[in-house]
Amino acid sequence: AAMSSDVAIPRFKHLRRTLMVHGHWSYRRMSHVAIIMIYKNIVFISAQLWFSFFTLWSPTSYYSGFVMSCFNLVFTALPPFIFGFWEQDVDQDILECCPALYPVEYDPMSNFNLVYYIIIGLFQSLVAYFIPYFVTPDFSLNENGIITYMIAVYIVVFQIIMWQCFQNIWTLSLYLVNIVLAPIIIVIYCKFISSNLADVVNHSMDTTRFWMSFIIGIVLGNIPSFIYEYSQHRYFPSRIRIQQERSVSTHKRKVSPSKWI
Repeated sequence: AAMSSDVAIPRFKHLRRTLMVHGHWSYRRMSHVAIIMIYKNIVFISAQLWFSFFTLWSPTSYYSGFVMSCFNLVFTALPPFIFGFWEQDVDQDILECCPALYPVEYDPMSNFNLVYYIIIGLFQSLVAYFIPYFVTPDFSLNENGIITYMIAVYIVVFQIIMWQCFQNIWTLSLYLVNIVLAPIIIVIYCKFISSNLADVVNHSMDTTRFWMSFIIGIVLGNIPSFIYEYSQHRYFPSRIRIQQERSVSTHKRKVSPSKWI
């Protein structure tokens, strides 16, 4: 039976930690990874949708075929993995001594929260598309497509970083690798592999407007979700959020269960 099961425990005393700690963490990780996969593709694909309104729904693609295939396979592959592997919203000592925290109060897959993530994804796709549309209107289709693509990638990466509660040297290192490698890969592809995209490096990336639209797009895309979620944590905190703040204020010292209830 143990060989055929997903989880096996040699003693009943291990059941408490398995349920209270790993059960709680596992549900948070899996539910958020699922919603992240939906959210990031909404940001990416919806920008192509807004582009279609201006081309009368022609089959023209706003993105290059190579970078389009790399969005899920390369540029945004690490953040969901990092979140699903390391995320811990509450310290394990707190979860063990306070069973009341076992239920996950915030369910990202609920109807209200699912609508929220869809709205955030649509808004960020609008920012990613229309910032280059207004800031760099004289750039070519390929140039604006790359700018929108880079804005979408970095909006998604920074958004996932803000959603993750637990950070350590490994998560920060992997996020940094993701942030640094993305433009390097795009520049190498545009400069040395695709002759159609050579102007992106030779012309676009030499201009101030390119980087201005890139930075404005990332900041403007992430500000609304940051303000909303900060306001929720600040003025309508859940029990999990209260324990997070207490854990920080006490430097994660072990205390009796009565002090955490």
